[in-house]
Order: sequence, then structure tokens, then C-alpha cells
Amino acid sequence: MREGSDLAHHIAGSVLALAAVLVLAGAIGLIDRIVWSALLGLFGVAFVLYLVFHHGLGNVSRNWRYLWGDAQQRQHLFLGVLVAVGAIAEAAGSAAFFALALAAAGALFIVHPQHGTDKAAREARRAHVWLGSLLVLAAIGRAFAITQASWLAAAWAIPLLLAALVLIRYREPAGAYENVSHRH
Repeated sequence: MREGSDLAHHIAGSVLALAAVLVLAGAIGLIDRIVWSALLGLFGVAFVLYLVFHHGLGNVSRNWRYLWGDAQQRQHLFLGVLVAVGAIAEAAGSAAFFALALAAAGALFIVHPQHGTDKAAREARRAHVWLGSLLVLAAIGRAFAITQASWLAAAWAIPLLLAALVLIRYREPAGAYENVSHRH
């Protein structure tokens, strides 16, 4: 479980880092915002599909009960939906909705439940609070950027990139997922 979680955090961080770089490239006119928003939208959809179907079509019902019954997994599902819907809205021209979705995702990370020993949960919670706070800061920056025409409007990509680095560097602490049933 820890290795799979570490890999998922690394992949999500890499996609987020690429999106942040694309936001910055857009700020200097190299690309349109549709590129980074499409990347995030596709990632969000793929993440939700993975969560639901990764144990095969024959196990969708059982997997769904597990996703919905475990607070941490339920939040992963919500995060994927927020990323997908927010990024698709951005691509369709609603930067304000994207900013709200990004802020909601950040808030979910701040309160993200953790599995494992008390020590492992405290360590994981600290990283997730940092991650969530950076996403909320990026969301505030994106909301501000809606009204700005200068290249400074892309400054929200900096906390987004820092959040990506938190995800990439994150490793589940020793004791994570211990004493937790993972039957599904």
C-alpha cells in the first residue's frame, strides 16, 4: 500500500509540475490555457477511472463500496472529480470555477484523513496540510489572475509548482496503512 501510494503521489506531482510549467509558458504567450487545463482535466478523469476500475470490471461494485466506505479513499475520489471538473471548466472559459475547485481540493488535503499508526498519521497529515495550503494559495492567485492582464497573473503557478514538489517528494511514513483493513 505504501509503495502504491508513493507512486500515485509521484505521478500526481509530476502532472501538476508539468501543468505549472505550462501555465508559466502560457504567461509568455507560448501556449494557450487550454493546454494545461486539458492536461489536468484528462488527469482528473483518468484518476477517477483508475480508482473505480483498477481491480477490473468484475470488481467495480465491491471496489465502489470500498471507495465510498473509506474516508481517505472517498476523498481521493472527490479530489479526482474536483480536478477533472475544475480543469474542464477552465478549458471552457470558467477560470473562476477552476479557482473554486482548486481551493476545495486544497481544503480537502488540509483535512485529509490518514491511515496507520499515530506517528505515521501525524507525519502524513503535516505534508498534506502543506500541500493543501499551497493549493489554496494557488487558487487565490488564480482568482486574482482572472482580473490581471500582465505576466504577473501567472504567479499562481509558483505555489502550484511547490505543491507539485511536495507531492513528488512525499513518501508514506513508516507505519502508514498499518492496522487498517484493505479488503475490497
